[in-house]
Amino acid sequence: MSQSSFTALGHHREVKQTRSRVLTALASALLLTAPLAAAQSAPAAPANRTSSTQAQNAAARVPAEVYQKNRAAAFRIEQRDDNGELDGIGTGYFINKDGLALTAYHVVFGAKNLRARTLSGEVLPVKVVGYDDGNDIAVVQVEVKKDVPFLPLAAEAPKTGDAALAIGNGGGRFLRAEYGNLQRLSVEAGRADFPSGTFELDAQLVPGDSGGPIINAKGEAIGVVSYIQVGSASGQGARSSARGMQIISYAVPVSRESTLVAALTKGEKRDAPVIGIRGGTDLRDEAFVPTGLGPKPGVVFFEVTPGSPAAKAGLRPIETLQQPRSPNDYPKLRGDVILAVDGKSVRDFTDLLTQVRARKVGDTVTLTVQRGEETVQLKMTLEGRAQVQMNR
Repeated sequence: MSQSSFTALGHHREVKQTRSRVLTALASALLLTAPLAAAQSAPAAPANRTSSTQAQNAAARVPAEVYQKNRAAAFRIEQRDDNGELDGIGTGYFINKDGLALTAYHVVFGAKNLRARTLSGEVLPVKVVGYDDGNDIAVVQVEVKKDVPFLPLAAEAPKTGDAALAIGNGGGRFLRAEYGNLQRLSVEAGRADFPSGTFELDAQLVPGDSGGPIINAKGEAIGVVSYIQVGSASGQGARSSARGMQIISYAVPVSRESTLVAALTKGEKRDAPVIGIRGGTDLRDEAFVPTGLGPKPGVVFFEVTPGSPAAKAGLRPIETLQQPRSPNDYPKLRGDVILAVDGKSVRDFTDLLTQVRARKVGDTVTLTVQRGEETVQLKMTLEGRAQVQMNR
């Protein structure tokens, strides 16, 4: 798929511009110091939806009672801020009668106040039991007052071509149904901050659907909605939205025999390693040389999280020393450009993520950093993303 983008845990912006566009690119990149919320868990305005032949075929192959029977097993997850204001919306679903449930980890990541809104109208507290950041899945406990309907996990793995039902809270709607067909299994996202081994389906899912169940024709849960890919060109698994964009959806597979779900149910917490920078941008073009960042391309960033490995090592974010004096002038900037991790060059921000995520929490790495005309080596010990978030 051409001109496509993933919708999930935040994003970065590649800066590769001509001289006349450098200032605009830098100004836009500086805005990335604001918090980057997970796209699936952000509240969304109601969206127009279009039916398709694929969706109609899938709906015909999933009995109507599957949705009717299992809708109450799903619920809306609400993140609220310190003032009680709604800060994010996602989906989860019960996997036993006592309120144990599954959702996507990015739906609950960093949240201090979580509530489950059920089909019956109850609003109940939610606590995180276990999670795997790399696989974007979490087990949560909803503090239910009585036995609840739940979805059994599938006994068998899904197959390509299977019809499936998704239940979610996307587009401003509450626990509505979307149908689709499984297109591919064991998909690699190509980016380290997205889960690998997902399955792909052509259901038109949107922000708010994250964490919801993917259900087979037998009424069993086969997956947890994780992310979508959006693009303007057609491709396998894609379906057109009302705005003409192509949407492909991805889910983390689950089953009755899943060792991952079993481990998270027991309270295991698997953090992804991070260095603690935000607003990462690729610096590739020689047109940036006059800004004062140095002669070599690499990765720049606009925020260092307090108390993070990057902060402890003295990594310096980009800051503006002098604004341009004319349309053809450049701003004067100061800050570090990351060139390599443990001696291995980084081509762009995605490459930096890949190299960091390939390591474990507690590993020590050395960054090669360009600081103006100098090259320095900074050693740091990787920490878990949740730990760094708590220090903010």
